[in-house]
Parts: sequence; structure tokens; C-alpha cells
Amino acid sequence: MHETAINIKGQAGNLEAIWSDISSTEKKPSVLLCHGHPAFNQDMQSPLCTAIAVELAVRGFVSLRFNFRGVGDSEGERSNGESEFQDVLSAVKVLRSLPNIDKRRLFVVGHSFGAAAIIKSINHLGKVKALAFLAPPVNALSDSSAKSDRRTKLVLGGLEDKVSPFDDLRSVNLVNTTVMSIAGDHLFHSNEQEVASILSGFLTEEDKR
Repeated sequence: MHETAINIKGQAGNLEAIWSDISSTEKKPSVLLCHGHPAFNQDMQSPLCTAIAVELAVRGFVSLRFNFRGVGDSEGERSNGESEFQDVLSAVKVLRSLPNIDKRRLFVVGHSFGAAAIIKSINHLGKVKALAFLAPPVNALSDSSAKSDRRTKLVLGGLEDKVSPFDDLRSVNLVNTTVMSIAGDHLFHSNEQEVASILSGFLTEEDKR
């Protein structure tokens, strides 16, 4: 896996990002990774995002992960989820422009805060093959836009999660959605590799469809 630091031009300023590519000139499936809540010290370099990027590369995916506005060296100010959906849309646009990307095989994944930002942008994502939400906020998952979206989705929760309790997550009725649980808290501490494996398996199967 080869990693390249790039900038994404966002509506609040430049967003720092990492493009993780694999050695192949063929058109490849790609994944946008949106990190968890900065209040929990989550960013694009978090153990979870990093483990996912590595596992995706092993499975033949390229990925783009970025820091939301006001996180790390990304410009702008945090808006506590009000405007971060704009960052998701800016990042998707850049991902589609990267070399050797198969635009028909694009996936979007978000953890916690990142999942909420994806859901807020869901009606404007364009052609995205499938979505995955890791420990998403229950109120975001219950939004009408998420409920009406017909793309295939994965919802993965931790059984020890006090922020997004798994019983609450599985009570939300979404179409074309697989709901799974593993041992772990909201940040999936010490369970990052298991999350990466489950997520990558889901994306691999969806990529074959």
C-alpha cells in the first residue's frame, strides 16, 4: 500500500487527506472513510481508520480518508455536525477524480460522527454502490433520509457501546440493511482489526454484485 498526502478543497477551506493506493493500473474499487467524533480524539489517523485502510488495501480497494474541518491541519472551524456534510461531498468529488478509480464501484464508510455526516449528505452523494455506518448516532440513523435510501447498507455496533447502544441501533428499520454487532465500545478499542475485517468482507461482497 502506498500512501499520499493530498488536500481537498472544501467549502470551509482545505481539508487534509490521505490517499491509500495499491500497485495496479487496473480500475479499482474505492472507499471514502469518514472518521469519528473529534471530541473523542478521532481523526483520519485513528487506529480504526488506519486498520480499515490497511485491510481494504489487502482486499484490492483504494481508500481516501480525511480530517473534517477544524480537525488536525484541516482548515475551517468545527460546526458540531451542522455543516460537516459539505466535507463529505467535497471528499467524494475528489475521490471520483483520482486515477484508476472505477466510478461505478465507489463506497462510503463512516464511524460515529462521520456516519452522521454521511447520512446528512446522503441525498447528494450521487452514484455510490453501498454505505457502511460504524457505531452511528441513533438519531442520525433514524433520519428520514436514511430510511428512504435504498442502497445496500451495513450497520455495525459494539455491544458495550454506551453512546450508540446496539439495541437502539437494531431497532431502527432501514431498507436493504445488514445490522451486526461485535464486542466493543463506541470507539471499538482493541477491536479495530475485527471491524476492519467485517467491513472489508461486506464491501468485497457488495463489489461483486
